[in-house]
Amino acid sequence: MIRFSPLTFLLFYPLAFASTALPIECFQFDKYAADRPFRGPYVESRLTTRSEIHRFRTVIQAGSKGHPNFAGHLRVVSWGCGLSCQQFSVVDKKTGHAYLVPMMAEIGAKFQLNSRLFVVNPPEDVEGTIFNGPTSFVWDEISQSLRLLPSCDSNAQPIS
Repeated sequence: MIRFSPLTFLLFYPLAFASTALPIECFQFDKYAADRPFRGPYVESRLTTRSEIHRFRTVIQAGSKGHPNFAGHLRVVSWGCGLSCQQFSVVDKKTGHAYLVPMMAEIGAKFQLNSRLFVVNPPEDVEGTIFNGPTSFVWDEISQSLRLLPSCDSNAQPIS
C-alpha cells in the first residue's frame, strides 16, 4: 500500500480542484484562422543542430511524414516522455524546419489544420484531474514560433 505524508497531501490537494475557467477565446479555433492548407510539394524535415531538437531527430523525422495537420502548413509530431507526459514538435512542411512546443503536456493537445491555436491539456480532458490545466498558444508566422496567450494560461501564478 502506498502511503502519502500530510505534506504531500497539502501540496497536491489544491491542484485537484484547480479552476480551468479561462476566457472562451482560449479555445475558439476559428478565432485564430490559418491560411489555406499547403498542398505541396512537401519538404523533408531539416533538423537544426540545436541540441533540444537534435535529441529527438528520429521521432521527429518519422512523425513529420505526411500532410500538414496544424496551422495550414505545419505538422505536429508527438512522443511520450514518461508517465503522463507528451512532448511535441512542429515541422514546417514548406521549409522542413522543426520547432519544439514550449510546454510538455500531461494529457495531450488539441489543434486543427485550419487554425493557428494550439491547446495543451485541453479543458474537456483536464476536468477532475490533478494535472496542469489548459494552456493556449498561437502560431506566429513572423517569429515562426508558438506564442503563449497570457490570459489563456491556467497555470500562471496570480500576482499578489
